[in-house]
Amino acid sequence: MNSQLSQPFDHRLTRRSFLHGAGALAASAALPSGLFASAAQVAAPGERRLVLVKLEGGNDALSTLFPRENDAYRRARPKIAQRGGVPLDEAWALHERLSSLRELWDAGRLALFPGIGYPQPDRSHFRSMDIWESARPERVDLGSGWLGRALDQLVAGGASGPLACSLGSTRLPLSLLAREAQSACASEVDQLVGDLELDGHSLELLRAMGQGDDPAARSLAAWLAARERLRALPANKERQGSRLAQDLQGVARLLRADLGARVLHVAQAGYDTHARQADTHGALLGELGEALRSFVSELRRGGLYERTTIFVFSEFGRRVRENGSLGTDHGAGGLALLLGGAVRGGFRSAQPSLEDLDDGDLRYTIDFRAVYHALLREVLGVEDQELASHAIAELRLLEAR
Repeated sequence: MNSQLSQPFDHRLTRRSFLHGAGALAASAALPSGLFASAAQVAAPGERRLVLVKLEGGNDALSTLFPRENDAYRRARPKIAQRGGVPLDEAWALHERLSSLRELWDAGRLALFPGIGYPQPDRSHFRSMDIWESARPERVDLGSGWLGRALDQLVAGGASGPLACSLGSTRLPLSLLAREAQSACASEVDQLVGDLELDGHSLELLRAMGQGDDPAARSLAAWLAARERLRALPANKERQGSRLAQDLQGVARLLRADLGARVLHVAQAGYDTHARQADTHGALLGELGEALRSFVSELRRGGLYERTTIFVFSEFGRRVRENGSLGTDHGAGGLALLLGGAVRGGFRSAQPSLEDLDDGDLRYTIDFRAVYHALLREVLGVEDQELASHAIAELRLLEAR
């Protein structure tokens, strides 16, 4: 399957299968009222969007953002400690491969959350990612994600059609799983509207069939509108850059097409750096930095930068002490990044101590659920009562509109 649409409780339908399998007449009968039924529902002026960038494997916070001069850091990492980098202030620097983010930092549009985590951290990739995506460390109930529940509130308030989309995989991330709200997912953006080329006769037939007022006709008309809106935007035929860069280019196309999605999701794998970390981690951060630079440029060109917020996170940080394989093992306190045209930049949480560790790990200094609560309130306009107990009253992530 190449593209899917989530229904309540993650029921999905593939577009390619029905378009390839039945032709225009059967396609019109089978087309559901999902992503494409929302094509005519464009965003309200100024409505904000949230883009999630998930770093899979456990990003090493202390190589991404590191102390410029710290004896404890050098002792813990005699062979892999970072040096130089991109100075942010007198004490801290970003990895040199993230130099493209310096412009955002200087402009006050990059926020950093060192020490982000939660109590009693879990070092399992799968369990910790489930915790981050469900925002429920105390539960094993995986019936919904933190964003899926927020999107359900938007649906209850009258929103329709899928309000989220994940690119790069046909598996919907847990964070978007909802009871009522629908979310689309696809390997590539064009697969969301089918990658089948229609000849003129078939296209005219479909357009004629979409003229009616019944639900099937409206769905077909909406699908055609979405297809035309996406295809009217220039695609990157050369597939330049990393897979992450390509996925973010697809997100930019979706945002410019304005199909109504409020949340977009992409992922970058490879951060489980147990051995020979320096080269692998540096290459990954280089891809991340360049992908974000290119994405921000696209947002600016499309007039979308001011209302798009990008949240970069990973399931955990890594151990403070390097291991015997020139790498690091699973840890706890990590690092999250927030960037965008309305972001209030700077260090938004306290730096964890390198002397007072939690069983060899960085202690968390801010609960990720406090950041989630603020993101939902300020980006989506949703108040999540389940996360409210973790809220920090003075935490304001975005400039007021």
